Amino acid sequence: MLEKTNRIRAKLSDAGFSATHGFYNNHYVRRGGDFAVEHFPISVLSVDGIGDIGIDIDSVWVEVKITKDRAMAIDYPLLAKTNKIEVYSADDFLSDFYNEYIDPCEVAGKIGSSDESMICVLFYFNAGCNEDELLEVVSGFCGSPVLNSEF
Repeated sequence: MLEKTNRIRAKLSDAGFSATHGFYNNHYVRRGGDFAVEHFPISVLSVDGIGDIGIDIDSVWVEVKITKDRAMAIDYPLLAKTNKIEVYSADDFLSDFYNEYIDPCEVAGKIGSSDESMICVLFYFNAGCNEDELLEVVSGFCGSPVLNSEF
């Protein structure tokens, strides 16, 4: 995990992103339709102004935090068709706007009717993913006001 973390951090640095690293336990994962707490630590890179990249034994994820307005502008049916994602409240991460059990066509309406000001979009990757894939997600949210078919 640490080797993968260091490769990702180097890619981020080369692309001009600043990130800090830590190991965090007591994180939540979805098992079926429910959440479970995992007590062991995982490696996490916090990318300034973007969000977090988590490196676990069997997966890697990128969690970006964006404003409600930016979140409303995303084409979720397209994004969900080409990526494994979840969308949830930045304040109450157990409050889902999208997961595999929710129709992606409902996401914008759910976000629009919420009181949330910040939204998290989580991208899942397999553990062997290429670091460039992760950088593409981070750069896409940083560099463009609206995420669309580029992902």
